Amino acid sequence: MIKAEFSDRVDKTWVFRIGLWSVLLSYWNRLALLFLPKLSIMTRKETDEMGINVQYWHWLVFGMILVIAEIFVPSFTIFWFGLGGILVAVVLLITDISFTWQLFTWAIASCGFTFLWFKYIRPKMADRTRAGLSREAAMGETGQVIRKPDENRRGIVRFTTPLLGSEEWSFICESQVAVGDRVRVVDISGNTLVVKSE
Repeated sequence: MIKAEFSDRVDKTWVFRIGLWSVLLSYWNRLALLFLPKLSIMTRKETDEMGINVQYWHWLVFGMILVIAEIFVPSFTIFWFGLGGILVAVVLLITDISFTWQLFTWAIASCGFTFLWFKYIRPKMADRTRAGLSREAAMGETGQVIRKPDENRRGIVRFTTPLLGSEEWSFICESQVAVGDRVRVVDISGNTLVVKSE
C-alpha cells in the first residue's frame, strides 16, 4: 500500500513537471517578448551579433552533465533532459538554428523523451519473475523429485523455472514418491514445500 501511494505521488509529481514545461514552452515567445524582446524573434545572425553564440559542444556538455547528474539524483528523469541536450547538439551539427529554436528543440525533445519513458517504456519493464511473491504464486506449480524424502531428511524438488527465487526446494509429502516423479505444490510450511504426487 505504501509503495503504491509513493508511486502514485511520484507519477503525479512528474505529470505536474511535464505540464509545467508544456505551459512554459507554449508561452515562451510571450515571456521572451516581455523579458528579452529581441531574443524571441532573433535569427542566428542576430544572436551571434549580440554575443550569444551557443555551439553544438555546449549542448553536448550540458546534456552529458545532466546524464551524469542522474547518478546522484536517481529519479531517471534528468537523464531524458540530458538526452534532449545531446539531441540539440546533433541537430546543430546537421543544421544551423537560432538560440530560440535550440531551446525549443531541447524542451520538446526532453518532454517527449520523458513522456515516452513514463507512458510506454517503463510499464513494459515491470519485473515479471515470481521472486518475492506470496505463496499463492507457488500453488499448483509442478516440479520433478530429484531426491526422495526419508526418515532423516526432506526430499528435494526441482522446477523448470525458478519458483519464489529458487529452482530447488526441500519438500514433504504424505504419500511415497520416487526420484523422477512429478509433484504439485499444495502448500508452503516455512521454507519447505508441501507437495502431492500427480
